[in-house]
Amino acid sequence: MPLTLVAGGGPQSRSSGGAVGSPVPTHFGRAAFCDPVELLERITARRAELDELEEQLGKQLAEIRAEPDELAVAERALELGCCNNH
Repeated sequence: MPLTLVAGGGPQSRSSGGAVGSPVPTHFGRAAFCDPVELLERITARRAELDELEEQLGKQLAEIRAEPDELAVAERALELGCCNNH
């Protein structure tokens, strides 16, 4: 039978029904259960990480979306011959 770590105790069988605490997604660590206060701290920290990542990705996306316009301006300048050395 698989063993599960539970809050305030050692490993217990999943089928024992004595597990206390909340299930934890795998990216929060190896334990399937954890102290609710610790879990809340991890959730808060992860949300802060995701907010920061979202901000970084938003800036990158804005730069990526602007680049085709910049390329179009450069292409137009070439078509008009403003950059020819002749």
